[in-house]
Amino acid sequence: MLNPLAAAAQWIAETLRRGTKLLLFSNKGSAAEFVGRFERECRALPATALTTDTSILKALGNDYGTEVIFAQQVEALGQSSASRSPNVL
Repeated sequence: MLNPLAAAAQWIAETLRRGTKLLLFSNKGSAAEFVGRFERECRALPATALTTDTSILKALGNDYGTEVIFAQQVEALGQSSASRSPNVL
């Protein structure tokens, strides 16, 4: 069995090979390393951070509550979620 980090890396690689985009929710620059570069130059990968559009975060938070901020974005932009986080499920 793979350790959690290796399993996550394998899942990300398989997702990108299928041509599916990554929707990331983190308070770090996660999407930037996929679209730009991390430690070396590489092609840009289809990824976006769900935490960066302050207009959407504010509107969804005000209209629905903070517990659905990511879920609404995944529903709008995504296909399915591997997350087990309550505000995404």
